[in-house]
Amino acid sequence: MSESGPLGGRIEGEVTDMTLLFIELHTDDGKMLLPSNAVLGGAIGPPYRETPEALWRER
Repeated sequence: MSESGPLGGRIEGEVTDMTLLFIELHTDDGKMLLPSNAVLGGAIGPPYRETPEALWRER
């Protein structure tokens, strides 16, 4: 998961290739090529997963 203003917000997917200029990401919408500098300038972390406790509180 990456969250960055220059990338238009949150993007979740699996990194399938990395080069000096681009990072290839496989998402639910298909393949995306993201500029490496924009990805490295954003917040990168594990994908969001709801915990059972969070689901319980929503009810």
